[in-house]
Amino acid sequence: GLTYPDACIGSMRDRLLLSALWPYIAFLMLAVAIACHSLTELLLSGRADNLRRDLVRATQSRLIYWAILVAYLVLPSVSRSIFKSRLCESYDIDAFTGERRSYLVADLDVLCSADDDEYRGLDRYFWAFFVLWPVLVPLAFLALLLWIRNDVRAQRVGPVALACRFLWRDYDPAGGFLFWEVIDLVRKLFLASLVLFLDPEHGSSNMQRLFFATLISGFYLVVLAFARPFKRSEDLYFAGTANFFLMCCFASGVVIQLCESAAYDDDMCHTLVGFESARNASEFVVALTATMLALALIVVLFKTISAARAPTIRLASSGCHPVLELPPECHFHGFISHAWGTGQDSTHTVVRQLQLLLPGVRIWLDVDNLDDVGKLEASVADAMTFLIFLSAGYFRSWNCRRELYAALAANRPFIPIHEADVAKGGASIQALRD
Repeated sequence: GLTYPDACIGSMRDRLLLSALWPYIAFLMLAVAIACHSLTELLLSGRADNLRRDLVRATQSRLIYWAILVAYLVLPSVSRSIFKSRLCESYDIDAFTGERRSYLVADLDVLCSADDDEYRGLDRYFWAFFVLWPVLVPLAFLALLLWIRNDVRAQRVGPVALACRFLWRDYDPAGGFLFWEVIDLVRKLFLASLVLFLDPEHGSSNMQRLFFATLISGFYLVVLAFARPFKRSEDLYFAGTANFFLMCCFASGVVIQLCESAAYDDDMCHTLVGFESARNASEFVVALTATMLALALIVVLFKTISAARAPTIRLASSGCHPVLELPPECHFHGFISHAWGTGQDSTHTVVRQLQLLLPGVRIWLDVDNLDDVGKLEASVADAMTFLIFLSAGYFRSWNCRRELYAALAANRPFIPIHEADVAKGGASIQALRD
């Protein structure tokens, strides 16, 4: 570890068990704390039965959220720790006969051979934890996204979709990118862990792993540039920049390994890459990385400022676009009610402006969505909010009053829009009361 030697924990088997099982222990402790908090809240509040059920559902949603979050955050590091039980290094034993033996890098007392009892035991633990973490966790995330895909695409967010929202919220579900996080997770697992399967005995001393890591990073960067899976352009710029720097790091590792390799003489580094020594190559890589980082930050900053100047609606608290989610029982963000004779043109303008400033917003408008005038009450209940456009004659309209009473019965939030200009069909508040 960074703060203490791994050997202080115990044998390699003990370290492997601790690395693979500690997230489960941490989540169990967290689950107990959440359950105790909810139970205390329930006992002190004296809630009714229906509100108790709401509290139970909220607790279940929090438990699902934390289980997914813990698994997502620790998966790369846990997978890397699991693969340490398979990472071996080969050493010359006899220079005359060419005999070599492989030892576990994490514990040089363990011989990487089927004849070694401890290595055979580690092999069984490795495959069990390999299935449990790098295989089952991404598959579980994929199953969750498949389960909620229809609700997310319809912007109707239920408890499960809300619990795993960080897996899909940043991506564009309409473009088919709901599962992009799973793809990115598999890429991270390959670069952090699965790449160790390549030449397990000599992989740390040759360039095969660096070559494939650079290849995968370059391919992913091209796919990222063409697919553009993110909702926000800023996220795309950051993801592309991060992946580009990762690719540069792998390519730089190839240069450094060429210069440090004992298989070449002292002049080979200068012959192949133009540097006198591995130190000079490392200094060049550091300077190049710092320069590219500065240039990339300038580009990202320019793109972010340009996007911020575009006409749109943003949250004052975060400066980001609002997330347009819908509860499971609704299909529209708002229902706009207006008097046909005096508010038709103005309400159309309001809705079109909202759609321009809030891409993806769904507003119920009669000319777009009205199929049966007898279903007005159901249409009002199908929207999250009730926008009431107050113009002359609104309260004298029978259908407007139906919509108003339906919104009151459904307990929908009201957003009043008052048109005071008489020339545009408006009326004063006093005239509306009369």
